[in-house]
Amino acid sequence: MALLAAEKPEYPRNPNHITVHKVNNAEDFKLWALLCNFVIHQGYPIIHPELHYPVCQEGILTCFNVYDQGTLAGVSSLLNHNGVFSLEFVAVSDAFRRRGVATAAVIAAIEDAFAQGAELITVRSIGKSKYLLPKLGFRIY
Repeated sequence: MALLAAEKPEYPRNPNHITVHKVNNAEDFKLWALLCNFVIHQGYPIIHPELHYPVCQEGILTCFNVYDQGTLAGVSSLLNHNGVFSLEFVAVSDAFRRRGVATAAVIAAIEDAFAQGAELITVRSIGKSKYLLPKLGFRIY
């Protein structure tokens, strides 16, 4: 699936109980990696909380932590390969599903990619995200 900059719809504002923070330090990346590993990989440490942080520092991977009433509830990220962006690692803890967390996580990544000059964002959709992504403008091309 993909979203073209020219086809990006207007998005609603996040509910008041949800805040999104772009990861910009090692501690926030560690939180991002731990939640990502827990939700997507059933706790298996695919992403190392310390060894993979340089990829974030170099701007190859831009990560977002989503908080629901101050509790880390979800994550998302963008993989930037020389200006070609891919939405990756969208994950929400079970206790926070159906509260707008995934929507906020994806919108934050989309807005950031287009702010960086992306013309296109791609995504491989699996699991429950395959229902959300078309609502946010992603289409099969």
